[in-house]
Amino acid sequence: MSSVILKLIDKIEGMVDSLNVAIDGKLKDETKLQYEKLKLAADTLKDILPEDFYKKTFSDFKRHLGFVGHYFDKGDFEWMKSNSSDLKERDMTHIKDEIYQFIKTLGPESKPYCFKVGARCSKEVTLDSRQVFVGMPFRKKFADLYNHGIVPVLDRYKLKPWKADEEPSNIDILCKICEHLQESQYAIMNITDWNANVLFEVGLAYGLGKHVILIKDKESDVPVDLKGMEYRQYESSEDLRKELEKFFSSTEQLA
Repeated sequence: MSSVILKLIDKIEGMVDSLNVAIDGKLKDETKLQYEKLKLAADTLKDILPEDFYKKTFSDFKRHLGFVGHYFDKGDFEWMKSNSSDLKERDMTHIKDEIYQFIKTLGPESKPYCFKVGARCSKEVTLDSRQVFVGMPFRKKFADLYNHGIVPVLDRYKLKPWKADEEPSNIDILCKICEHLQESQYAIMNITDWNANVLFEVGLAYGLGKHVILIKDKESDVPVDLKGMEYRQYESSEDLRKELEKFFSSTEQLA
């Protein structure tokens, strides 16, 4: 449930930004579209969150959004701007603070079972809806794909990559990988050459319920157990950029 809530909050924040842009430009159709999307997203959260918590956390947001709708009907962009600014500068900050505290109360039942210690994971991990775990072999050709095929797309969608070799540490490598997979909303896994470490990370990512994006070059085969899964092929960094753009352009928009 935590990942669904955080993803919706992230979408709502993006819609608030889009609403402000539309109002600044006095774009009537776009303003109405973003207003309706915000109402829908807020109602979706109402069905997920406890009633008392939702009322307390979203009261100011709903009030200011209501005023945006009221002044839209009157065609008054100045008052719409006043209330949409409150949505962005005050209400979203309050909502995110309250949501993060709420998610911490969900307790240990959301922690995965660790096969190494025979108990639930002992680490305090918070899901970061903007983090993308990147699993790939540590070789130059993959570094180029990462820098020119993956990072530009993530930057465009304000997502941040996490890659094991970019964060040296002396903790157990499996715990390190598992901890950062738990934190991540997405996992991009390059299964080219069937690297054993990457394939293990693929299994962990699916087991943790992550949004997994499998990628491979067009020359390599797919392991038998993964042949039924959707994967994206590339011949160059540009190809990979286009494939990831297709994924995130749809995934990072609330229908």
